[in-house]
Amino acid sequence: LVFHSLVDRAVTNEIETLAHHRVDFASFSSESTFRQITLLTSLFLRGKGTSVHYDELIGALAVNMRNPYISSIHVLMEVAANHDSACEELHTMFGQVSQSALRKVVCEPVQRQPTYHDFFAYA
Repeated sequence: LVFHSLVDRAVTNEIETLAHHRVDFASFSSESTFRQITLLTSLFLRGKGTSVHYDELIGALAVNMRNPYISSIHVLMEVAANHDSACEELHTMFGQVSQSALRKVVCEPVQRQPTYHDFFAYA
C-alpha cells in the first residue's frame, strides 16, 4: 500500500511536470522531424536481498509508461533459469496502470544482467 502510494505520488508529480511542456501532437505532420521515444531498459524481480533501489526502478517504469513522449518501452527482464513467468509477473504488477500504458511495455526475458553489447544487439 505504501509502495502504490509512493508510485502514485511520483507519477502524478512527473505527469504534472510534463504537462507544463505539453506538445500539441496533432500539429505535427507525418513528414515532421518529430519522433516519439522508444525506451530500452532492464529490470529484475524483487528478491530477498533486493535494495530500496528496486522501488525507484519500478516507480521510474510506472512514470515512463504514462509519459506521452514515450511510445514503447522494451524491458530486458533478468530471470532465473527456472523463472520463465517473470514477464507475466511484471504485467500483473502493473495491472493497475491503464491498458494503453501497459501496451507500451515489451518484456524480453534474459538470463543475466544485460551489458551494453546486449542492449545494442537487442536494438
